[in-house]
Amino acid sequence: MLTSMFRCSLLLVLSLGLGSCKEGSTAANAETPTRPPVSTPLAPLKVMMDVPPAAQVSKAPLGDEVEVRFAKGHIIVGTSPIYQTAQEAQQYLTERAGAVYSTPKEFKSESLGAGFIASYHTTGSLGTEYAVVSKLIVDGTAYRCDAQVPTREAQRSALAACRSLRK
Repeated sequence: MLTSMFRCSLLLVLSLGLGSCKEGSTAANAETPTRPPVSTPLAPLKVMMDVPPAAQVSKAPLGDEVEVRFAKGHIIVGTSPIYQTAQEAQQYLTERAGAVYSTPKEFKSESLGAGFIASYHTTGSLGTEYAVVSKLIVDGTAYRCDAQVPTREAQRSALAACRSLRK
């Protein structure tokens, strides 16, 4: 009897839930409103960052880095910049291109004081990946803020988050 009741309840819930997702329904066609970034402390690093809404911030598996995971990608922030200049980043990424991913395309960089921030995309066996690499100086300390994401929109979010790094 309990099993029959459970099945009936499940069918009722599913039928009510699916009714709101039919083509042409308001819920299915509603645009998701763009929510502003959330100012969030990156505790181990003693800095703040404006992260995408609903992002999860945690200690990264290696070193004193912080990982920011959001719906469409992740950002790594740490105190050990991989590249000292945008030119060094572009040269290294170009030299490493091969079987896994292509030469960086649309490599764009800008100077930020003594640091830089750059964006590019590559195409490989897993499709197109958009990325951000940087060296940012905050209150005299060098930080890296790097991201790998699947879309240009997510790349724009990562760029904005990295640019927002502050004490």
